Amino acid sequence: MARGVLYIIIAFCCRVHHYCIERQPDGTVMIPDGRKFPGPVELIQHHSQYLDGFLTKPRVPCARPNGTVPMAWPGVTMLELEQILLEEAETKHNLITVSTVLLSSIFRL
Repeated sequence: MARGVLYIIIAFCCRVHHYCIERQPDGTVMIPDGRKFPGPVELIQHHSQYLDGFLTKPRVPCARPNGTVPMAWPGVTMLELEQILLEEAETKHNLITVSTVLLSSIFRL
């Protein structure tokens, strides 16, 4: 998950819908084309009472028990995924840097 972005997942009519909750520069949160709220709790409370942007009103929370680590997919935590992606990005960046240095020395750029 990108920093400053949350998601709410709602099951409705045998389908799963993902809604992006974006943190705004002023600290508020909102779904795209929606209104701003002080935080994600207020956003969910509002949408639980009013059909205003979601396909249905959220009714049953699916909270993780305390201490449960968020999973990216079975067997891989979100933290592990983030670490893998950061390492891959570093490797790719280093390869690009090394390639640029080699090309520079070969072609005397």
